[in-house]
Amino acid sequence: MAFPSDFSEDQIVSFLEHIGLSSLLQQQRFSGNATQDLHFLQQLHVHTIAAIPYENLWLHYNPTHTNNIKPQDTFNSVITDRRGRGGYCFQVSIFFNHMLRGLGFPAYLAPVRSRHRLDGVPEGGYSGWVHLVNLVSLADGTKWALDVGFGGDGPTAPMQLVHDCPKTNLGRQEIRLWHDWIPAQLHRTDGTKLWIYQYRNGPEHAWNSFYAFAEEEAIEADFHNINWYTGSHPESSSRRSLVSL
Repeated sequence: MAFPSDFSEDQIVSFLEHIGLSSLLQQQRFSGNATQDLHFLQQLHVHTIAAIPYENLWLHYNPTHTNNIKPQDTFNSVITDRRGRGGYCFQVSIFFNHMLRGLGFPAYLAPVRSRHRLDGVPEGGYSGWVHLVNLVSLADGTKWALDVGFGGDGPTAPMQLVHDCPKTNLGRQEIRLWHDWIPAQLHRTDGTKLWIYQYRNGPEHAWNSFYAFAEEEAIEADFHNINWYTGSHPESSSRRSLVSL
């Protein structure tokens, strides 16, 4: 089943050129060959986070102090205007979702609960939904999470939904997904376990949890509601802190 995209083929080509993919990779689309498709996803992921910054300047320097997460508007600000702009999680990941779908990938969005940082370190309980990831299934049955809108400490490549499979991220940092419940969950069955994104800055450090998500899909209308909180509520960290990475 095809996953419709808001973007035309010309817009997809402009995106691939903007993120600096090689001319050979710019010709590639979803093929049904899992090895080839995974390589393409890996290149899309790393080129996207290198070319499109994580930033929330809209919330601080826009006259209305609001942002827009519609994919066409993100395309115009990031690709058409060519001013080096990016966006925060909802802007970039919804935009990226439509690019994946336009490239033929069966990609959908899942909402994420996150832990607040203190001096850059996540601690305490999990929030409600304040983030999102793209989930993609390949022909070999594997499923992958792509997070191109987390900023610092985010994954630099797609992560397979497999329990406790550490990967090197940046420098000495390692990341993994841990399949378990979070403390606030009361209904605990195998089916209610979440994928918990964890990191450690070297093998001598303990693993720490950043965020958690299930495999259920959320639609874009859900994220417009969630975005109201992250972009408008006075307790939202995005309202209190200016970020550009």
